[in-house]
Amino acid sequence: MKKKWVTGLVLGSLFFQVSSPMIGFAQEITESTTTTNAAIKKEDKAAPKSLTNSSSLKESDVKQISKQTETKNPNETEKQYSNNQKATAQPLLPVAPIADENLLKNPSFELPSLGEVQTYVPEGTPGLEWKSIAADHTILIGKNILTPPPEGVQYAYLDGVRGSNGIYQDIKTKPGTIARWSFYYRARAGATSPAKLKLKIGAPNSTLEDIETLDSVTAWKKVSGEYEIPQGQTVTRFQLELANNTGDPASDMHIDNVVFAGEQMSNIPPVIHLPSSTPSVAQGSTFDPAPSKWNVTATDTEDGDLTSKIVVESNNVDTSKPGQYQVTYSVKDSGNLQTEVDMPVIVTPRQDQARIEFDHNPLILNQGDKFPDTPKDAGVHAYDTDGTDLTNSITILDSNVDMSKPGDYKVTYFVMTHSGGIMKELDVTVKPTTPAHTLDLTVDKDTFDIKKGESVEATGEIWSNTTTAMQSVSIKNKGEATSIDGTSFLSTPANQHNKYSLTIPADKLTVGVNTFEVIGVDDQSTVSTKEITVNVSQPSDLIELKNGSFEKPLISGANRGQTFTEGTPDLEWQTTAADHTIELQNITRYGPAPDGQQWAELNASDVGALYQDVQTKPGSIVRWSVYHRGRDGEDVAKVKFGVPNGKMEEIQTMKTGTTWTEYSGVYKIPDGQTVTRFQFEAVSTSSGDNSKGNLLDHVVFTNEQIGEKPVIQAEDKTIAQNSTFDPLDGVSATDKEDGTVPVTVHENTVDTSTPGTYNVVYWATDSDKNTTEKTITVTVEPSELSFNVPDILTYDKQALSGDKEYAKRTDKNWQITIDNSKKVKWQVKAKADEMVGETSHAKYKDATVYVDDLGNESSLAAAVLIAQGDENKVDPIINWQEDKGILFSVDPTSMRAENYKGTINWTLEETP
Repeated sequence: MKKKWVTGLVLGSLFFQVSSPMIGFAQEITESTTTTNAAIKKEDKAAPKSLTNSSSLKESDVKQISKQTETKNPNETEKQYSNNQKATAQPLLPVAPIADENLLKNPSFELPSLGEVQTYVPEGTPGLEWKSIAADHTILIGKNILTPPPEGVQYAYLDGVRGSNGIYQDIKTKPGTIARWSFYYRARAGATSPAKLKLKIGAPNSTLEDIETLDSVTAWKKVSGEYEIPQGQTVTRFQLELANNTGDPASDMHIDNVVFAGEQMSNIPPVIHLPSSTPSVAQGSTFDPAPSKWNVTATDTEDGDLTSKIVVESNNVDTSKPGQYQVTYSVKDSGNLQTEVDMPVIVTPRQDQARIEFDHNPLILNQGDKFPDTPKDAGVHAYDTDGTDLTNSITILDSNVDMSKPGDYKVTYFVMTHSGGIMKELDVTVKPTTPAHTLDLTVDKDTFDIKKGESVEATGEIWSNTTTAMQSVSIKNKGEATSIDGTSFLSTPANQHNKYSLTIPADKLTVGVNTFEVIGVDDQSTVSTKEITVNVSQPSDLIELKNGSFEKPLISGANRGQTFTEGTPDLEWQTTAADHTIELQNITRYGPAPDGQQWAELNASDVGALYQDVQTKPGSIVRWSVYHRGRDGEDVAKVKFGVPNGKMEEIQTMKTGTTWTEYSGVYKIPDGQTVTRFQFEAVSTSSGDNSKGNLLDHVVFTNEQIGEKPVIQAEDKTIAQNSTFDPLDGVSATDKEDGTVPVTVHENTVDTSTPGTYNVVYWATDSDKNTTEKTITVTVEPSELSFNVPDILTYDKQALSGDKEYAKRTDKNWQITIDNSKKVKWQVKAKADEMVGETSHAKYKDATVYVDDLGNESSLAAAVLIAQGDENKVDPIINWQEDKGILFSVDPTSMRAENYKGTINWTLEETP
């Protein structure tokens, strides 16, 4: 096809414009026309430039704002008084006993001194020191009756008649030290059921450690050992008790001279705690130094709270004179250690004006706390002009405090004085509190209704209100411990919602109701649980044969074969044998069965076939499998599918020796075949005896899906006529359980020599025998040789300079595209008409030129070859550098400044 290209030129302004293009195609020649516009102008002269800027500045008034700041009295903390603490001990009592001294008191039970042979002494009796674990809290003390005790004249008597009997002492001990212990013991002679003695040591009110269990002896015997005081155990219980209660009145145990020697924990002086701020009173007011008035308390490591024991040692406060004074407090612990501390007290001078004072401004409180009940509790005080304390008369005039929300608030306090009412505003800051750690878990859907063979994707979000190092989500069957699927999220900021997706595969689901738990856990052992329910129904189009493992009817006896007539309840199978009998076996030497306990023998009485007729859905893909075994050698049988009493298709020939072997495959139900016969046909046996051979078991013929089906990646395609087509190019299949699985071409109707629409059918089968089918459409388009040339070619304006110049193309991306789907050799030629001046109507036949890559110029007054290619270039593009290709040649000797127009004719040809 030829295309005319009209060019226009103004000397000084050169551009091209396409007008009335004509495109056609005839045989192997394609022509196109492009209109060209150009302009030539006189030489440019620079114009003078000027730049003017103006701006104005207006002054703004500056006002100075002064703010009066409130002077606050500094608060002093308890730490300021710590150096005033003075601890003293009474001179007659040591702080700690000598190391390795017996820490037990009354170790030989000499107190109280008894006048009788034996007496039950209540615990707490002066001098006794020991305590009892017996229900009546008494200890039996005996005197020398039969044999003198090792120490003194008295000893402890553990009575075997009472239900629980034992004695103990709690001793202050020093952690990390080693104590040595010893004692003497003997049993009463004549006991028919002798008792045993047990030594226990440990922390009081906890499980004591069993140290020794001693058998009965009738003569005094000494035992000893060592015990390391554990860290943190400042008090140790030493306990002796009967190890067994025999009920025999003679099964008593005597104890004497008990020693537990070690280092006792040193006594720590008590501490007096003063108020956080220095107490102050107004001049002329009454001052009471009582500790309770100023929140003075005392504690002791050993004795606990000693506030009630605080004594005022001295008080020099004189409220008639302003100044600083002090009150001295003291307290003494049970170890006779005494501590003193001085508390400063400020007497403030009487002021002429009534006032409200704040201990703290701002008052800082925690979110969720209760606002102070009274102004005094908030540290608000009021005084009249004469110093009278008006604190108890203060009221709240206004308040916007919300303790549930962090922020800054204000409270206005009011009090009535002799001279009138006064008020003052207190700043209150409510600080946010750290929320209790929580872990939240959601499920997007808690109930699923699916068909058997489908899987479930459980999705949702997990997040915490605090930062966590780890969050995990898992799913499991309710009541089971093992997770089915799970995922984790690390280093999660507070309140970041993490989306999860968990899979319940089809093999974890059964027909009916299935309940699962989605469990969220974080690194702080916080657990959140949600339940989901999966209702699984049986598919209406399920294809499945029955009694595939020949487990019914049950053979009557072991290690034998038994024949059943077809039609026997639960047998399900039919036969082509003349006697219509089927033999089932459980013979030991042919087992074990691949599935269950029984199998069938195909050659029961004669050559025949076993079959079932199954309802099927045309177009469905079923998977089949069977285990086959030769009875005494290699037996041969065939697998056939087809229409009952019609044409049967041979699918597989099975040749198997004496090892059970599985055969399997897939089968597509043909159109119109709503009932399919699945049949096994005997061919031969190793013995040649047609009445025995070809054992069958675990037969499967179903479209039930196990797990996920493969997914085939294949798309519709469009190809050119006579091109090469590979149906598997770019086609793949993936399976959730198996990963990448092979793809086969089940059907391919593509004919690349003839334009039209065709189909390719692909199959992909996974390890569970699930088969996916996908069909794509392949369109074969007629091939051609054609090109596309822009309608307009415009050149940049070119100034006359006195020398020959080339006007360059305005569109730097100007190009010609070619469709060579025909895959032939080709060439493109160009021929230009004369360029015509719009004003002068002067004509220039050599103004349009072609400049090749080497810089050679050719006038387009005659046809010029500008590009060519072969069959390997299917979609070539023709373009040039800025100073190459089709250009406008400006001749200053003959051209004038004006616009020019012209036409270029293009030809695309097939070449030999």
